[in-house]
Formats: sequence, C-alpha cells, structure tokens
Amino acid sequence: MNPNFDGSLLKDLEARYMREKVPINVSFRNLVGHVKGGERYAHYIHSYPAKLLPHIPIFFLESLNAEGRGGIVLDPFCGSGTVGLEAIIHGRKAVLYDTNPLACLISKVKTKTINELGIQNDLEKIMSNAWQVKASRDERPNVVNRDYWFQESVQNGLMSIRKSISDAGEDNKDFFWMCFSSCCHKVSNTDKRLSVPVKPRVPPKAIPKKQVIELFSEICTQNIKRMLTVGEVQALGECHVYNQDSRRNNPDVLDGSVDVVITSPPYAGAQKYIRSSSLSLGWLGMAGSGELRPLEKKTVGREHLIISDRTMDGVPEVDGLIDNINEIFKSNAERAYIISCYMKDMNESLAEMFRVLKRGGDLILIMGDNTVVGKPFSTAKYVVRIAEKVGFVVRLFTSDRIVSRSLMTKRNGSVEAIAHEHVIWMKKI
Repeated sequence: MNPNFDGSLLKDLEARYMREKVPINVSFRNLVGHVKGGERYAHYIHSYPAKLLPHIPIFFLESLNAEGRGGIVLDPFCGSGTVGLEAIIHGRKAVLYDTNPLACLISKVKTKTINELGIQNDLEKIMSNAWQVKASRDERPNVVNRDYWFQESVQNGLMSIRKSISDAGEDNKDFFWMCFSSCCHKVSNTDKRLSVPVKPRVPPKAIPKKQVIELFSEICTQNIKRMLTVGEVQALGECHVYNQDSRRNNPDVLDGSVDVVITSPPYAGAQKYIRSSSLSLGWLGMAGSGELRPLEKKTVGREHLIISDRTMDGVPEVDGLIDNINEIFKSNAERAYIISCYMKDMNESLAEMFRVLKRGGDLILIMGDNTVVGKPFSTAKYVVRIAEKVGFVVRLFTSDRIVSRSLMTKRNGSVEAIAHEHVIWMKKI
C-alpha cells in the first residue's frame, strides 16, 4: 500500500456525488497513479477473458483500509481472480466464487505461493516424461469439435503433456494444469485476437508436436517467475475459492462475516465465458462436448435459456425496468427474456451479498450498460435500483472508459459493444 494513499480521494468523490447526485467521470488508472503500467504480480498468468482492471480493487482496498475496514473481501464473480490477488497482496482474506471451474483453477493458482525448487523439479520431470510418453487416439479427452480446432500433431503434443501432468506430484499439479490450459489456447486453430473460438481468415501454420511441448515449458517458466513475485509480498493474506453459484447460500460464509464485496458481474447476454473456455475445459476434463450447456445454465448473464427461463414473471419492479424490457420484447422476444433472466439472477446474487456483508460493510459493483436491439438499456442503473431494494445505500456512482475488454463483441445487431463501465460504491447500513 502507498503510505500517502489515505482515502481522501474516495471521501472527496463521495462528497461530490452526494451533493450533485450525478455519475462522476473518472479514470481509475489516474486515481491510483502510484500503480504503474505493465505486469503486476501474477495478473497476466492466464489469458482468461474480460479481466477486471486491477486499479479498481486497489483504489477501494487502499481507501477503505485507511478507514479501518476491509478484513474479509468477497468476489462472487471472481473470473481469473483479480480481486482475490489484490486482496491477499493487501493482507486481506479473500473469498472467491465462480461457476466456471477454469476460473476457479486460475484463481486458486494465482493466489497461492510456490516453492521455486520444488516446482522447477516437477517441471523437469514433466518435460522429461512428455518427450517420451505416447497416447492412443482413444485416450484423448472429449473436447468439443476437437479435430476441427486442433491439428493431429498438436493433439499428440497436448496428450503427451496431459499424461505427464497426470503422473506428477500433487503439490504443484494445479499450477501445471493452469499452464496447460494456456498452452491449449495458444496452439488451437483459433483467431488469437478473440477469446471465443473463431477460425482466423488465414489458415494457421502446421505446429509440430515438439513445438507444442516446448511452448508448454516456456509458459510454465514465465508463470513461475510471475508467481515468485507474489511470494515476495510481506504479510500476504489467504484466499479460499469455491466453485459456487453467486445466487446460492454458501454455508461456509456466515451471515455478516464479510467486510467488503468487490465484484464485476457478467454483462447481460454480452459475455460468453463458457464458450470462451470450452476448449480448455475439454482438455482439462472439466466439461467435454455435451457438458457445456449444463454448465452454462449455472451462469449469470447466459444467452441460452431453458423453457422455464423464457418468462418475464418475477422481474424486480424498479424504475421503468419492466417497461424497458417490454419495449425490447416488441423487437426481439429472446433478448427480452435474456435481460429478464439476468435481472432476476442479479436480484438473487445481491441478496446473497447482502446476507454475508457486515452491517456497515461495503459493496463495490463494476457494471456496464448495454445497447440492445438498437435501444439503450441502463443495466447499471437497474441493478443499483435492485440493490437499493435489497437494502443497500449508494455512496458513489462513477463512470470509467473501457480501454480493452477482449470479450466485448457485437451480437448480430441485437447487442452492441460496451464502451464504459460504472463503478458503484454502496453500503449495507
């Protein structure tokens, strides 16, 4: 923590918002000027999509700490663990939820320290075995459209690595599985500029088995260096990761036990986390072809709805929300159902956040607005109104421009890319 960062910036912004009651345009990169660009600890350990800007949790962790708060930090939509990593760097206990098992794996790895000698020895053994081991085609995992996305030589290389990791010791196995996931993405026949699997316009060059194995070794070596920087932090906090639905009561997290919730929920129909993870999930044996849709059903912000989800019954009655959804319905019924389902899911998620937060605890919500079927949809405003109905009180509403968000894609004219995100500070009074 910067000793000169005393929380006064947050107090000034709060006072201005409470006086003017209009969103304040800010740049969290500028607000947290003491955090320079480039790599910071293990944030770049994996290319998981739509990462949260680290400056946002840093700003609130340091500002709230200056006022004596922030012991236990929860992120119920943790993704690749940005909030969790910053929480333990700041000496807090982090509690993370995500329904995507790949996100949970990355978050677990990112928030643990490693023994350099032990992990280097394990890497040498894995590499030695990978050059020798062979696997039959029948042993290959059930990856969705496997032969379409992976060349034969690539599959042979990935199977050699996969078998070698399986035979390795347990201490560092999660680390190597996480690196294996990155390798799968890099050697696939996909457009690397996009997170979701899409074929590039120019056919990819042939990748020999030897190159796949060497790439895995390079990824591991780079990530070991990143992880060692986490171990250098004094008074590092601890982290607990749950493969948990944000809408459900977690019996391991007691009522009123959390000091701060910092989270960026998925956007309404604008993210494809499961599809973007599908190839890695298959190679890791977490979800193969035929198992992805049931996993997506657990995701807030999902696009594919079951019949029982195709209803607007139960949508929270807040400021014009239902009227706005009805307008969308006239143009695109499916998109209206997706928005309705999202709002109902967020209502349940916010109720769970309220349950676990201490009285006087803080909720920092990072949200973006959508343009749906050509009509503006104020997602953040509606979610905040739902939060207020749950019992939260708004202290600050800001807007920050999104510089990069790899999973923000237009959706055939029905959904537009999101250019700004709102960061809202609320309290449980």
